[in-house]
Amino acid sequence: MLASIRVLFWRFLNLFHRKKSDRTLDKELEFHLDMEIQENLRQGMNPEEAKRRAHIALGGIDQTRETYRETGSIRWLEILARDARYGVRMSRKNPGFFLAAIITLALCIGANTAIYSMLDALMFKPLPFHESDRIVSIYNQNHNSSDKNPSNIPQYLDFKENADAFSHLALWQTQGFNLVIENEAIRSPGAVATEEIFDVLGLNPLLGRFFSKENKQLSDKREIVLTQSFWESHFQKDPGVIGRTILVNRELYTVIGIVPKTIESFNARPQFILSMCWKSQQAAPENRYVYGPAALLGRLKPDAAIGTAAAQATALERQALDIAPPYTQESMDCNELAIGMETLQSSRVDPDLRLKLYLLQGAALFVLLIGCVNVTNLFLSRSNARQGELAIRIALGSGRTAIARQLLVESFLLTWLGAALGIALAFGIIEIINIFSAQLLPKSLPFAINDRLLAFTAIIAILISLAIGLLQVFHVFGGSLLALTQNQSQRVSNSRGLRTMSSGLVVVQMAVTLVLLVGGGLLIHSFANCLAIDPGFNPQHLIAAHIDMPPDYLRDNRDQKFRQQLKDSLREIPGFPSTSLAATTPYTGGFSAYGNFRLQDYTQPKGEIDLNASYFSADPSYLETMQIPLIEGRWFNTGDTGKSRPVCVVNQDFVREYVPGRNVVGKHVTFNDSEPEENWPEIVGVVDSVRDLSLEEEYGRISLPAIYYPLQQSLFPLGGINVLIRSPRPASEVIALIREKVKEIDSALPVFRAGSMDSIIGASLNERRAIMMLLCSFAGIALLLSAVGIYGVLAFDVSKRTHEIGIRGAIGATDKQITALILRQGLWKAGVGLVIGVAGTFYLSGFMSSLLFDVKPIDPLAYVSVSVLLLLVALFASYLPARRAARIDPIIALRSE
Repeated sequence: MLASIRVLFWRFLNLFHRKKSDRTLDKELEFHLDMEIQENLRQGMNPEEAKRRAHIALGGIDQTRETYRETGSIRWLEILARDARYGVRMSRKNPGFFLAAIITLALCIGANTAIYSMLDALMFKPLPFHESDRIVSIYNQNHNSSDKNPSNIPQYLDFKENADAFSHLALWQTQGFNLVIENEAIRSPGAVATEEIFDVLGLNPLLGRFFSKENKQLSDKREIVLTQSFWESHFQKDPGVIGRTILVNRELYTVIGIVPKTIESFNARPQFILSMCWKSQQAAPENRYVYGPAALLGRLKPDAAIGTAAAQATALERQALDIAPPYTQESMDCNELAIGMETLQSSRVDPDLRLKLYLLQGAALFVLLIGCVNVTNLFLSRSNARQGELAIRIALGSGRTAIARQLLVESFLLTWLGAALGIALAFGIIEIINIFSAQLLPKSLPFAINDRLLAFTAIIAILISLAIGLLQVFHVFGGSLLALTQNQSQRVSNSRGLRTMSSGLVVVQMAVTLVLLVGGGLLIHSFANCLAIDPGFNPQHLIAAHIDMPPDYLRDNRDQKFRQQLKDSLREIPGFPSTSLAATTPYTGGFSAYGNFRLQDYTQPKGEIDLNASYFSADPSYLETMQIPLIEGRWFNTGDTGKSRPVCVVNQDFVREYVPGRNVVGKHVTFNDSEPEENWPEIVGVVDSVRDLSLEEEYGRISLPAIYYPLQQSLFPLGGINVLIRSPRPASEVIALIREKVKEIDSALPVFRAGSMDSIIGASLNERRAIMMLLCSFAGIALLLSAVGIYGVLAFDVSKRTHEIGIRGAIGATDKQITALILRQGLWKAGVGLVIGVAGTFYLSGFMSSLLFDVKPIDPLAYVSVSVLLLLVALFASYLPARRAARIDPIIALRSE
């Protein structure tokens, strides 16, 4: 066995040292020949006879050399290498064909590899946890809605105690924290979880230990587990970090362990994990239907199926509902509450994002189809031009198998070179995608090329090379070689068959290109509609920043003092025409509430649902800084303090929704049903409606009724504050000054979510922008490839119809007539492709409806503009071959025949 492996290895090495082996063999044969000749001369033979007898004794030099080569190499591999070398030489003779094919394949394969990297990372690649298929996400769901509501502590405790289908259950909640590391305040995302989270995920500590069960109860013992990435970036892999303390939200936490990077595959955002604790009141049964932001995760027992676990959880939920108060039972029955459950792998991507990823992958596959059509046309044209060469090779004894193998090897060679260049291109595309994914998919790790993607690219390359190679083989042995030895009509018939095939491929190209261009056009129209929306305030020269105040500020009533100090400090900075503070600002987040309210003298119509509105609080300068139009009445002033009669301001949507055509100023409104009516805040003004979260969201388009209160009269404790500054100075300079002033007041408070309002609004459209750019890029590549395809087919058609065009010119056809003939052919192919493409777009446009904003999937403007664009491109691509045809000299054309 070992000897066979050694021989095989030796033969393989000989492939790379063929010339050296041949020289060694020639010297050895020459030595044996000389020795045989000398021996014959010693026996008395004359020189000629001695040489002849020596050659006979060795069995022929050439025969011996061939026998040695066969035994000293891997024959089939050597033949493939020879065919590859021949293919390289042929490519050198046709560099234009070589580059066109490779660049086309690189663009198409690179785009598909890049998009597939997203699909693979988010949906196909298994999570790197032990038996990850047994980890499930558990959520509350309404039968009439696809929304997934989170869980809470009572539900977690009930399932943990009574659902025996789970080996482990854990609550997990992500949020932001204020940290102080080396005297520097930073804002960092973290997580709060029960100690079983590491058992659910099947993780062991890299250093130290994880939480113990005693951490569940509120105590002075505060512990923190760092992620490996956070440990490496902030503590330089120092193992001595175990036992050190970190200031988190102004409270000291002891580092007890390091969790491996594997946890980032579940959620890449948190940099550390705190133990989840609760008061006994939070675990009371009456809080079971007050859903918090925590996600409930579970690991199924080896013998439990996900259906069994879901049935158990649903039964427990029904039992809890049976003993709940009547009003709770009525509410939950009306909502048809149910327990939903899916694997952690499936829960990572919501259906909306999944649809977008499939749409992008479909667009990339369309581009690949167009590219393959182009390359196939190139290869078919090239094989047609090589008919003479291939016929001579067959005449000299080359078999059909050898010819077919040569064509397949050439297609494999160019396809794999294109795939290699495509992978290099995919690296660049993935880097661009990662710029957007950091904002759009914060839970996911950056996308990268891995072995799975290389396997995907290899499969694509193999399929493309087989398709192109086999088409060439069928074309060559379908009559093209035989036509060389037959009459002119048979050759013309064969050429027409190839032209018909190429024309059909071009029609497919145009149809697919129209689908992509219409999709891109619809997204561009949607994006333009988003940008045209008035946000309700002036974002120019407006800078926003957020400061999150820790819990002790609220406990000690230091929040109002901090706000006043901050406002006074900012006023000291020159060049700030207007400065204000608010609990929340558009697009930057902060505290806001949404709930039921009561309006004075309002009679609720029978059957109408409760009155609902959003709640905001801001200071007296907010309206001036934001430049929100005041419609009626007034805004807050410095006299509206906590000691005065409460006041509020409503927006136009409030008036339109609840008191259309009536004067609302002077009315009273409240969120607190138990408050006496004489203490209800008075409505003192009406302002324009502001799009608060996103220009493109449903509630952003319609806006919602809103009620504004003064910061000093806020009904709820405010855990954070937003700073708004209108200034012509650069945003980076203004933000640096804000950080400096905050540090002077409290060095433990970081400033984050800071930037110009223009950039913040732009970032809210990043997802739409990214999808639009990718799809439009694919459409642009498809348009370019289609133009090249039309040009190539018509150029080949003209070259094959030189004789016919010469006859037309000889019998009186003018240059304009010949030009028009070729142009009609190009436009006819384009027109047929457009008709097919329009039909396909009508069918596929429905899948894009969720991506469109204020645009119908069947948009006449998009269809007409794209059709005109394609016809213009087809006209331009057809003009060059038509011009060439018109310049054919009839005499030269007829003489060549």
